[in-house]
Amino acid sequence: MDMKILAGFLIIVFALASCKNDSLDKAGNNCGVKNPTEDLSWLKQEISKRDQNLTDLNKYFFIQQAEYEGQTVFVYSNCCPFCDTMLLVYNCEGVLLQSSDNQKIINSKVIYRPSDFKCQL
Repeated sequence: MDMKILAGFLIIVFALASCKNDSLDKAGNNCGVKNPTEDLSWLKQEISKRDQNLTDLNKYFFIQQAEYEGQTVFVYSNCCPFCDTMLLVYNCEGVLLQSSDNQKIINSKVIYRPSDFKCQL
């Protein structure tokens, strides 16, 4: 009887351990790195480019980390009152996923904004 209980317990433990946890790649996951703005080279390069390209419009543009269809994404956003732009959404590898459907973007947080940021979020 004890062996059956132990075997049942082990089966349950292995089953739970092998289940896919959909919450592992939520926005808080940071793409498997501690600091995406420093540790993801493509994102660090984008931020550096923005910091070096100082124009009057830069103060309206920012980058958010969010969740899109269960994965961590980075959204290039803005609050520019006179710009006609679309959201650009990139995955952890820096690949453009989509550019306009922001209905499915959730749990967003600003991870980059310029020093003269003008948006009120």
